[in-house]
Amino acid sequence: SIINLLSVVVFLPVLNPLSLFLSKFFKEEDTLVTSFVKKEDLAEPGTAFDLFRKEAEFFMYSAMSFNLHLFGLKSRIADMKPQLADLEHRRKLFEKSQEEQYEFLKRLQGELQLYYLSLRSVLQQADQVHRLEHLIAAVRSAMHAAKSVMDITPNIENLRNSSKEEKYSFYIGARQYVADMYAKLEVMFQREGEVTFDELKLVHDEISAHYSHSLEIMYLNAAGGSLSNADFTTIMNLNRELFTSHKAMLMSVKDFRLEPAEAERFSELPVYLT
Repeated sequence: SIINLLSVVVFLPVLNPLSLFLSKFFKEEDTLVTSFVKKEDLAEPGTAFDLFRKEAEFFMYSAMSFNLHLFGLKSRIADMKPQLADLEHRRKLFEKSQEEQYEFLKRLQGELQLYYLSLRSVLQQADQVHRLEHLIAAVRSAMHAAKSVMDITPNIENLRNSSKEEKYSFYIGARQYVADMYAKLEVMFQREGEVTFDELKLVHDEISAHYSHSLEIMYLNAAGGSLSNADFTTIMNLNRELFTSHKAMLMSVKDFRLEPAEAERFSELPVYLT
């Protein structure tokens, strides 16, 4: 007993410094990052489904905000749905680094995927199960959209900081295109009224047309000798990933807003089969 007591007395003064030292190497993971869903809610499947939809909505909003932020743009959803902006503010997401924001999205998607599997097993109504499939598809597509933009962060920085007029002009054009496209996507995402197949089809056609037009301009510049091989590759990567990201975000909006039958018909459009 005396030996144990002496050990405690000797150890107490170094306990806090040791804890601080170890915390630098072993960081304990925070609690769940979901804001609405909890395991206990599965006892009431109907309530759990409604909460899952809210969580999916916040995820999509966060992914849109993330993509816009990388281009120095702000989401317009804050004006349409202040409760989402308030939740984002309380989460202090944009006090985090770009990498931390992206890790938050990945963690939240993982938790929603696991919750989806549990919720799917307890839902009794077939229409709710079908709707749930489209909600989790919306989450996956929004994550894909964020990943595509995250992957071209070096390209964005390269063009934004370039002294070459052709490169900087392409960045300015891409930034404006992102702002215009998200103005349409965000309105359809959060609008109170119905979103139609034809509305989404118009945006789908615009994404495809812009991609093709941008390719033509790039090839003309390359043929004219105004772009080096490295510059051409940088711009090509940016154009391709923006195309991929906008397709994915449009898919996310259609799964979130359209009825399942219409959403499945939309997925058959040729651009999504390439």
